[in-house]
Amino acid sequence: MKIKKIALITSIIFSSNLAVAAISEVPSDLQSTTEFTSPLSEGADDFIEPEFSTSGQAGLIEGTYNNIFKLLKTGQLEEAAKQIQVFKTQNPTEPDAYNLQALLKSIQKSYTSSIQDYQHALKLDSKNLRATLGLTAVYLQTEQLTKAKEYANASISIDDKAIAAYFFLAEIAAKQGRNQDIESLLLTAQGKTHGHIKYELMTANKLSEFYVDHKQPEKSLKLAQDIAKRYPYHSSALAFLAKTQILNHQTSNAISTLEDLVSNDNNDSFHRLLLAGLLAKYPGNDQKILQLMQEASVISPNNSEIQIKKTVYLTRQKKLSAALDSAKTVRQLTPNSGKAELLEGDIYLAEKKFDLALAAYQTSYNHSANTYTLNLITQILVAQKKPQSAINFLEQQYKNPPQSLKTENPNNVVVINNLAWLYHLQNDPRSVSLAAEAYKVAPQSAAVADSYGVILVAHDSISKGIKVLKKASKLAPSNYDVSYHLANAYVLNGQHKQAIAILKPIVNSNQNFAEKAAATSLLNKLK
Repeated sequence: MKIKKIALITSIIFSSNLAVAAISEVPSDLQSTTEFTSPLSEGADDFIEPEFSTSGQAGLIEGTYNNIFKLLKTGQLEEAAKQIQVFKTQNPTEPDAYNLQALLKSIQKSYTSSIQDYQHALKLDSKNLRATLGLTAVYLQTEQLTKAKEYANASISIDDKAIAAYFFLAEIAAKQGRNQDIESLLLTAQGKTHGHIKYELMTANKLSEFYVDHKQPEKSLKLAQDIAKRYPYHSSALAFLAKTQILNHQTSNAISTLEDLVSNDNNDSFHRLLLAGLLAKYPGNDQKILQLMQEASVISPNNSEIQIKKTVYLTRQKKLSAALDSAKTVRQLTPNSGKAELLEGDIYLAEKKFDLALAAYQTSYNHSANTYTLNLITQILVAQKKPQSAINFLEQQYKNPPQSLKTENPNNVVVINNLAWLYHLQNDPRSVSLAAEAYKVAPQSAAVADSYGVILVAHDSISKGIKVLKKASKLAPSNYDVSYHLANAYVLNGQHKQAIAILKPIVNSNQNFAEKAAATSLLNKLK
């Protein structure tokens, strides 16, 4: 590869053989997901509307309960245990003192003791909703589904608007494989929450999860449209509507909804980022996107994810000086994580400052080794005509892989495959055994099969190579580099008709691929 072609790195046009993982895939720790939690992780109290008459002694007890509950929820168990003991001593007949102790025992996985405490709370007050919901949760955690169902139904008998009970019943139904009952239970809960936006949305999100799992996102959209119609200015209602519009691929509608949402909420960084991401799908929105990202970073100045996304976008827009400044902020927010150096490497690569890019990637890799950065380092070294340096680097990773790389890729197949390919380029016979090792570990990887097939053909195992390359082609039918390798193997085996049948469509296609010139030349020779 000539030095002038190093620019190919920036557009990620490389031989598929040099990497199993796609270069465009950002390491998982630079990504984020949003999940909705279940009653077990939230705590049943999050689904119970407190009574309005909490003045006087009842108010003091409720206040004490809430304070201890927050300690438990935030993991301050030792302090919570002390305050529970004081609460029990001062209020020996108060069922909620035993509910708190039961919750503590449940968190500590002392389930038998937890059940005893909840049962004691019920002896003090047979209609205590927290106790029946708590017992439901414990029995569900311990897979005693019949008992869990019994106490969930008891909770509904006490208060038919206790939506946690319906959520628990839906979870029990899921564990028992009764999918037809899940929607019915959640819809019942939705009806019980009508007019109370917080709990309507809790239930709607549960329903949305169910509909997505069962490939019925249109039902989520209808639900969200109904809620937004009744609460047209409520930010959470608009957020839920935007989410369901995205699920239903209504991007333009989601953009409109998010624009309404962020215009009414000056402190919402999450949806500003989400809106920026959607706007990036359409040309001509650069200024608006940067404005949204800037607003988000001002709202949440310590959120490294926002700053990372801002840096990535600035880099893509070739605003490289601003991108470097943004990367420095990432370094301040996440020192010694390697994230800032990874971003800086991308910026230097865009500037074609390859030595600086390589140094940045190497520093990032030393902080947090992963296949994404490993591939970049290897490819730059190859592009700079330093194959031996690339081999030395990969040999080190092969013999003594960093723990984070072993965790991500236990069998080290990316390193093995890349090293085998570089050995092949150097005509090193070790390429055959290494490629075979990679193929044994990952036979369903098109890149690994392609490497192994090409190397077999180069070492006169043409029939075996064709067999492996046919598999690679089936695994990645749209990868025309693999198709070319198979066609070339057919030619070497004297099977010209098979080669021409492969070469004609890929040469005449509009798709560019690394081996297109070679494929065109080979087809012309065969004609």
